[in-house]
Amino acid sequence: MPICCSAPDIDWTKFGAIGRLGLTAGASAPEVLIEEIIDAFAERYEVSVETVSAVEESGIFFPLPRAVRSGEALTRLRSDEESLGLYARALFGAKQYARAALALERAAANQNASGTTLYLFGLTNSRANNFPKAIAALERALTKSPADVNVYRELGYDYEKTKQYAKAFSLYQKALEVVPNDADFKEALERVRPFANQ
Repeated sequence: MPICCSAPDIDWTKFGAIGRLGLTAGASAPEVLIEEIIDAFAERYEVSVETVSAVEESGIFFPLPRAVRSGEALTRLRSDEESLGLYARALFGAKQYARAALALERAAANQNASGTTLYLFGLTNSRANNFPKAIAALERALTKSPADVNVYRELGYDYEKTKQYAKAFSLYQKALEVVPNDADFKEALERVRPFANQ
C-alpha cells in the first residue's frame, strides 16, 4: 500500500506504535527522497536500516532525460532563482514533482522570490500532493502576480482538494473580476457554491 511520495506526504496517523516497517522504492526513485523519508521516520521512531535487494541489478542504466541532466549540471554552477526554475521545469516535465519542489524550495523561501517562482513551487507541491506548501506558495504568488490566471486556477484547485470551499468560492469570484468571461472559472464557481457556506 503506497503511503507517500515524499516525507511531507506521510500521514503519521496510519502508523501508531509500529515495530517494523518495510520501505520500497522503484529503480527510478531519487536517493534523496528515500533518505528524506527515512530521516522523517528517524525523527519519530527508533530506526535501523537494513537494505534488501529483491533483484540482482543487471547493470542496466536508465539515464535521466537530457533536460533534467542539463538542469542538474546548471544548478551545480549557479544556484540563482532562474537556474533553479529551469531545473524544476525539467523535473516537472519528467513528472518528478517532489524533486522539482525540492529544487525550488530555497528560491521560494526568499522573500524576493518572483511570482513565477512561487507559482512553480506551488504547482510542483500540488502535483506532489503537498497541499499546505502548495497553498502557501500560491497565496504568496497571487500577491506578486494578481492578474495571473494560472495562479487562480491552481490555488482554486488546491482549495477544493483540501475542502476549503469558502476560500475557493471567494478566489473564483476574484478570478472572474480579472477575466470576466472565463468559462472555467464560472463553472468552478458554480461547482463550489453549494459547499461555500458550510
